[in-house]
Amino acid sequence: MPKKLDPKMLASFVQEAHSYLPQIRESLETFQRDATQREVLEEALRYTHTIKGASVMVGLPVLSHMANYAEGTLEEMVTGQRAMDTACSTWLQQTMDQLEHYLDDLLSGDMQQQALVAAVVQSFRRFKNLPEAGDMAAL
Repeated sequence: MPKKLDPKMLASFVQEAHSYLPQIRESLETFQRDATQREVLEEALRYTHTIKGASVMVGLPVLSHMANYAEGTLEEMVTGQRAMDTACSTWLQQTMDQLEHYLDDLLSGDMQQQALVAAVVQSFRRFKNLPEAGDMAAL
């Protein structure tokens, strides 16, 4: 658990952030089935942006860092710079799984922050076809 964070505030934050994940996942699935429903993708972007911003405000920069990667990808999709192909869908779903795992670990006190963020950074960099050599610098 992060230091200096009130346990009640942390529990409330985790509950709120957790509630966004199923909605993000459903929005992604809906958009993948019907790419004309851009508003559901915009909704996923808003929820992801909220998790990213709120994470910083409550003192969870690692979670914000992970959410930032998903937000950037969603923004590319909303603006038409990236298509929702299988690789993109898979990466976003895996990242939502990692965010959920991070939130669960916050409450249990079994934090593996470095391993979680490293997994997200590495998968993001492979998704973007970036070289492994830069993985450590991106952490």
